Amino acid sequence: VKAQVTQGFFADPAFMEHLDIVFANLYLGAVDGSCVNPSTACRAWNVLFSRRSDTSVVPMQFALAGMNAHINHDLALAVVTACRDLGTAPESGSHEADFNKVNRLLAALDPQIRQSFESGLILELDQRAAAGLENIAGNFGIDAARETAWVNAQALWHVRDISFIYKQYLDGMDRTAAFAGRSLLIPLV
Repeated sequence: VKAQVTQGFFADPAFMEHLDIVFANLYLGAVDGSCVNPSTACRAWNVLFSRRSDTSVVPMQFALAGMNAHINHDLALAVVTACRDLGTAPESGSHEADFNKVNRLLAALDPQIRQSFESGLILELDQRAAAGLENIAGNFGIDAARETAWVNAQALWHVRDISFIYKQYLDGMDRTAAFAGRSLLIPLV
């Protein structure tokens, strides 16, 4: 995303750059345990981090659970935060079109990412431990997850000034992502 911000790929590069930074900071906050936004419980990430030393879970499962937490929990929150910070709204200008352009960037990276998991030691470990892992990986659709994150961002945006509903919606997103994460981390052997 950073490279494309300076190349004219996005109609609103300032928004996309800020969104990228906010999104990355949510991940970094989860990793260091601080959760950038204290109004969220970070269950989606805690599910993953609490199992990190579980040898019955294969590396690809952790990768998918991390993608789940980051997209299904963090991404909508990042859009809302970026809009607040920049005094705009999800429906303004080219935000949605630019957001969707990221899918093309991710699709271009997909072969590289798959290759990294389909060769070497990680592949050998995954094949030995979990024959059904390909089915789980194939069922995780980044485009669909990002589409849902956009809809969640719009919903959060429209209830942002109704504190109780906003917090309940965030809590529901977190619980749902945590449920999916627990499902992704079930030992396959």
